[in-house]
Amino acid sequence: MATEKINRISGSKKIFIITNNAGTFNKGDFVTLVLGTKRAARAVVAKNENGIAGIKILKIYSLALWNQLRVGSDVQVLRGDDSIFNVQPTATADAG
Repeated sequence: MATEKINRISGSKKIFIITNNAGTFNKGDFVTLVLGTKRAARAVVAKNENGIAGIKILKIYSLALWNQLRVGSDVQVLRGDDSIFNVQPTATADAG
């Protein structure tokens, strides 16, 4: 995961302009915005130019985390498959 900075957020909070300094995602890629160890939102990269990317939010996983996203804040960006977050910790049960 790359850590990027949020530069701008549209009034509807559906379009974000973020840095892409690490160059980890390109136009058309699906990305997940992660705060801490939790998913905040899923988005698609609409434009990527000169280390800056425009993304469109497609799905909000956590409204509480999504509301924490602010201009100037850092966010982790995961490109592609985010199914690792769907895995629930398994509890060991005594069979005795």
